Amino acid sequence: MLVYATAIPAGQAQALQTLHPSPPPPLQASLDVLENTWLRVEFAQGMVQQIYDKRRQTKLLQAPISYQFFRDQGQYWDAWNIDPNYADYLLEGWQVEALELLET
Repeated sequence: MLVYATAIPAGQAQALQTLHPSPPPPLQASLDVLENTWLRVEFAQGMVQQIYDKRRQTKLLQAPISYQFFRDQGQYWDAWNIDPNYADYLLEGWQVEALELLET
């Protein structure tokens, strides 16, 4: 929602309310597609294949998204310190074992 408010003095606030709140845009969800008013995201085996911008009528990806996973072990502190050599520990051979739609 975009609001243009005038005559609010600096350092002060003013309460605003919507007169006709609009419902949230509908969302369609399945294991293959997530779609709302603006985007359509297509999946295959849990991998993003394409993102389509409905307003611009444009495909946003030239190729499917390629995921890469690396060993998550900090150099000194596991919780937040990223090993500077993390790229040496690419985890290959992974695959999606199960997909589940939890909420629509």
